[in-house]
Amino acid sequence: MTSNIVSADRNDPNGKTFYYWDNSYFYYSTDGGATWTASAAGGFPTNITNVTIASNPAVYGDVWMAFARNGCCGTADVNGHALYRSSDGGKTFQTVPGIDICDKVAFGQGNSPQTPFIYILGRIAGATRDAIYKSEDGALTWIRITNPDTQAMLNVAQLEGDMRTPNLLYLAVAGRGIWYGTLPATAPATPSFTANAVTNGASFSDGLTRGSVTTIFGANLAPVGIAASAAFVPLPTSLDGVMVTVNSAPAPLWYVSPAQISFQMPWEAPLAGTSSIQVYNGFGVSQTVPVTLSPYAPGIFQYSLAASDAEGVITHADYSLITAAAPAVPGEQIVVWMTGFGDVAVVPNTGFASPLGATVTTLPTATVTGANATVIYAGLTYGAIGLTQVVVKLPGTFPAGNPLSLQITAGGASSQTVRLWVKQP
Repeated sequence: MTSNIVSADRNDPNGKTFYYWDNSYFYYSTDGGATWTASAAGGFPTNITNVTIASNPAVYGDVWMAFARNGCCGTADVNGHALYRSSDGGKTFQTVPGIDICDKVAFGQGNSPQTPFIYILGRIAGATRDAIYKSEDGALTWIRITNPDTQAMLNVAQLEGDMRTPNLLYLAVAGRGIWYGTLPATAPATPSFTANAVTNGASFSDGLTRGSVTTIFGANLAPVGIAASAAFVPLPTSLDGVMVTVNSAPAPLWYVSPAQISFQMPWEAPLAGTSSIQVYNGFGVSQTVPVTLSPYAPGIFQYSLAASDAEGVITHADYSLITAAAPAVPGEQIVVWMTGFGDVAVVPNTGFASPLGATVTTLPTATVTGANATVIYAGLTYGAIGLTQVVVKLPGTFPAGNPLSLQITAGGASSQTVRLWVKQP
């Protein structure tokens, strides 16, 4: 024998069946290695230095073989190879259908001793990046159990499933120690949401613009029990393994939970047109959802004093809140805090604080219970992300009533109407 890979049949009660690969041929022995027989099977990859032979611990003679990609012998092997299987102890081999690339294969404890789980490292169904997959039914169907966008499977030297505990997997990663993890016992829930559930992050209406605070409502957007918020600037593009992509590029995140995600629509998105959104929840990926963006989709931020009692975030010039106890007065300049202005003079870097001079290209208009008010300034808030401040000079005489209603309009799109507390004569 030359120096290469040898593996024992894990279902041989006598412990005398072994399998061997010498970089050209597959051999098998049933007498403890005293004699070896070359398999008649052919068509295997050549010049492969990293081969895995895994025998089914529940079925004698059920042998699986994976050929990892490498760049040996002057030839860069980057295309990958199929997964091979023999049901007759290595006499013949067939490729396992449905698998595009398989670098590693292993068995682990299944739902019963007769049905071990099968794990592979590779690509299935046209995937373009490597991931680990699990099969619970003898390779008929596969579940992807790692997310290639958050966990790259680089330099995996060995893959092994635990034969005592289902869904426990070990990886030997060259130069990075040994990884292990307990995997979901069933297929992870896939994130789901609709285009109508992608909303302006202030008004929660369906108007969207680049650079704005955007909120997705849906199901399984993050793993159960996860609620994470960004703790630094620039905003991260992953929180606890959850990601949002816009046109395949990761978007900055403020908050993630199973039912809601708040993120910044990237400034790289079109000023007007269609963009595609996907959510990765750390285990699965949603369908691609197309949404429509426009230059303006103004929304006023709100806060709640009590259940079903929302107030607009509107401040005096000193940035103190306008409330029933501290109302606005006639002719006062107030500040309305908003998002949804994508057409600005200076475009910030996505995920970073807004610079000075990022004024809104088209000055919006304002009405107070139907009466016109004067907009003095509108621009992105310096040092903030996705936030716009609109400075409004109130009329010298208010319409009757209290509170009044305030609405901001820009580029033909109007914000929601919010309450404005005023001081009446």
